[in-house]
Amino acid sequence: MKKNLIVLLVCMIFFTGCSSLCITSNAMSSDESIVQAYTVSLEKSNLRTYIDVYESQLLYMEIGRTAVEFFIYNFQTGENQSVGHVSDFALKGRSNVMIDDILYFYISTYSDNDMKNVLYAVDFSEMKMTPISENLYLQKLIPVVEMNNQIIALQGNALSDGSMNTFLETITKDGDFKQISMDSSKVYSTSAECNIIYIDSDNEYLYVLERAKNNSDTQYFLNKYDLDFICVGTIDITSIFRDYEITDNIGVFYAFDNYFCITDYSGVSIICKYIDKEIEMLLCEANLEYIPNSNNKTGYELFYLRNTNDIYRLNKQTGALEIQNYSMENEQFVIRCVLSYDNMLMISKYSLSETDTKDKLYLVPFTDNSLSN
Repeated sequence: MKKNLIVLLVCMIFFTGCSSLCITSNAMSSDESIVQAYTVSLEKSNLRTYIDVYESQLLYMEIGRTAVEFFIYNFQTGENQSVGHVSDFALKGRSNVMIDDILYFYISTYSDNDMKNVLYAVDFSEMKMTPISENLYLQKLIPVVEMNNQIIALQGNALSDGSMNTFLETITKDGDFKQISMDSSKVYSTSAECNIIYIDSDNEYLYVLERAKNNSDTQYFLNKYDLDFICVGTIDITSIFRDYEITDNIGVFYAFDNYFCITDYSGVSIICKYIDKEIEMLLCEANLEYIPNSNNKTGYELFYLRNTNDIYRLNKQTGALEIQNYSMENEQFVIRCVLSYDNMLMISKYSLSETDTKDKLYLVPFTDNSLSN
């Protein structure tokens, strides 16, 4: 019973989705901006998690009582294939990293009276899912990023005094791992106790969100490291945490160019731009979600508002935020989840009507014009 309650709670906080596919896939042609898009009809349920998109393939998982099944659905062919099964499932966070055509992420599973963290690889070409590394660290919902064709993971374990020691590991595709030595005292002058809260990477730089505690004083820093893990820039973002009452409970953190986005566990997201030491808050919104894109070749970053039909586009060159209504010609359906790969959006929508038992998925090509007013 305890295990099931934990799984249910985590699903409510971290996951969105539906269960069993009733697949009817059709091309959409009513609007030039969505030519060659596909739709899929689903039965409503809260037991599916949409994980990521690679080209026209969607990876998702369906949650059972103690286990989960992973599937890849191909929008172009209509094929739906099971690629993996994980028993004693406990947790999966939202952090994934794509290297070539392989997606990596951590899952926590029950192991006796403890939980172990298992790093899985999902190969979209081979259509299989494989465990490649595991640990018993106290840190769960482990963030992973890519740098220099390696996986970087934020790990953490308890010290003898009960405090948490956070550190980074590099993990190869074969599962070999090595701890990275990062001395925060070289970044900013402090004798405080330092811990890493979250990480992100654009595959050129590693962005590290760090907290420094000195007695009752707490500061927060965004530090930027190169491929050799040498710090090349730092900015104090304590004012953002204080002004917007953000706690250490960070659900998601993303950084790109001179921007960052922080989402706390209450579901409030803050988008900020920084130049030198100046920080400008661009948007603070509840239910705002960043849309990761492992193959983003545009000059934009995208965000969506859950339970609406609104998608924001951030111009990384100008800092301008534009909003577009994505009703898909149906105002009775609202957005639950959006994923992205290259120039494609996978939009999951559910009906506001209690009598409508169908949900819809859209795989939508987008261009600069398709998201402008």
